[in-house]
Amino acid sequence: MSCRTVLYNCDCDTFDDVERELLKVTGCSLGRARELSWEIHSNGSGVVYEGTVENCRLVAAALDDAGLVAKVSQ
Repeated sequence: MSCRTVLYNCDCDTFDDVERELLKVTGCSLGRARELSWEIHSNGSGVVYEGTVENCRLVAAALDDAGLVAKVSQ
């Protein structure tokens, strides 16, 4: 089953923090990490990963461990 990892905006993190963690955790490009960080900042949240439930949980847990706020959504 496909699901999504959603990352939420938090004023406690900088754009650089979010971009760095997205690069590390999702393996996306720097350009994509910048797009996502701006989307999250502007909209309050954004889908940063799509895949299996298990993989989405791993991504969310890694982002949470980095101090970001992420949830898995189906």
